[in-house]
Amino acid sequence: MDLIRFRDPFCCAVLFASAAFSFACTSTSTTATAPSASKCQVSATAAPLQFGAGGGTGTLSISAARECGWTLGVPSWVSVNGSNAGYGDASLSYNIANNPAGAVRTAEIVVVDQHLRLTQAAAACTYSLSRSGDGIGAAGGSLRFEVATLTGCAWTATTTASWLSVTASSGSSSASIGVSVAANGGAARTGAVVVAGKSYSVSQDAAVTSPPAPAPPSPTPSPAPGPSPAPATVSLSGALSSLSGSCPAIRFTVSARLIVSDKNTDYSHGGCKDISNGDTVKVDGTTQSDGTVLATRIEITKNEK
Repeated sequence: MDLIRFRDPFCCAVLFASAAFSFACTSTSTTATAPSASKCQVSATAAPLQFGAGGGTGTLSISAARECGWTLGVPSWVSVNGSNAGYGDASLSYNIANNPAGAVRTAEIVVVDQHLRLTQAAAACTYSLSRSGDGIGAAGGSLRFEVATLTGCAWTATTTASWLSVTASSGSSSASIGVSVAANGGAARTGAVVVAGKSYSVSQDAAVTSPPAPAPPSPTPSPAPGPSPAPATVSLSGALSSLSGSCPAIRFTVSARLIVSDKNTDYSHGGCKDISNGDTVKVDGTTQSDGTVLATRIEITKNEK
């Protein structure tokens, strides 16, 4: 008896040499093969593709044969309600988040080798300042305030006074702005820094000055001199002493009064040259402002020696 082995591991046959008997066995099998990538055509559409800054919802439609697979990718600000991979036809919704920036943004939904471009409008730009203003002394110095806005929102900072300057004159997002204030040499003053139409006010004190020296006190006015007293007529007699001068203007003392004479003085019992110390005289005259007596008449009585 010969044994014959077939190549098929699941089928064998044994043939006996005897003519009376024979035996044989056979088997069959089926294999399923997926279509190649070149045979799978996947198409995708999305609507809408343009959105406002507030976001919204759209629909993604995928068309493919039942046995053809697909995958999709989306940006971080797009979310898909469903799986990001599958087979055959599919209809998925997607959500667009609010745009937090003041600039237009774009991205793509990618399905296999198809790119669906999304565009979202910029958010409306708003601006606010941390404070409405500050005050500073006459010496000047530095101040600081903040401007708040969305990324992508441009602004410029300008000053309304030459004695103010800023460290940041422009930007496109929130920022801190420094203000330099010059020293003030005069009266109190006010200026401002204007950012995107918002005003930050700066008030500066007046310069400090020394008080003026007090004026010297006014002198006490002297009383106006009164009218000179009218000359008084006097009559004196006694021994003459302290004779001085020369005629006709001589001076001497009688009874402790100073007597003066002039060319108008009248003499009795002698003349001006006959007077000497020790003589007894009688003087008639008038008092002067200096206290002397101007003699109008002198009577001489000679003393015996």
